[in-house]
Amino acid sequence: MYRLATCQIEKNMATIRDATFCFLTNHTEFVAHKRKISTQFWSNKFCTDLFERRSFDEAKETLGENMTLFAVVRHPIDRFLSGYVDKCHNEIFYYKKDERCFGCRDDMRCFVEKLFKTLIGYCEFDKHKSDYILVNYHTGVNGTRRIADDFDKVYKQAQVPANLRSNIHKGTTKHSTVKNPFRKIAEERILSDDYVLRLLMQ
Repeated sequence: MYRLATCQIEKNMATIRDATFCFLTNHTEFVAHKRKISTQFWSNKFCTDLFERRSFDEAKETLGENMTLFAVVRHPIDRFLSGYVDKCHNEIFYYKKDERCFGCRDDMRCFVEKLFKTLIGYCEFDKHKSDYILVNYHTGVNGTRRIADDFDKVYKQAQVPANLRSNIHKGTTKHSTVKNPFRKIAEERILSDDYVLRLLMQ
């Protein structure tokens, strides 16, 4: 329907974008089942992976040359902290100690090394960065609204109708780690470890 695609990078508003694409793909059913973009998580997602593609070429083959392609970019340390808190602290409720945190337990260097390996080649930026609209991940008091405004510009470019864009704009994620006290401890550990800092900033 819309020649719209996004590259999903974890901890870069990925959950909210997945819910948004689900909403756009199955709008009638999504609303009929009383789903909201703001309350969708990976554990209770409404849509299947039907609209997902595994590479730039697959997306291009499906949507054509004139697709609107975007990705969210975030400061690497801020993004890492969000992921570290989520994988190594929040998942304590879902996984055993040896299963969470990539199996690294409290070893931050181990976690960073494994994370770094998974991120290489993300979005194929090395070959297609110029094809993307890059949306900055804003933080601070009005950060969520600023991101929502930037998303709206992308959706408008993809000719998503105003009424649907309005519904999407209202959807704000509650999945946040910014105020988690564990985050502050993790931040202090990062700033005191040159090896971890070097990997994150590469």
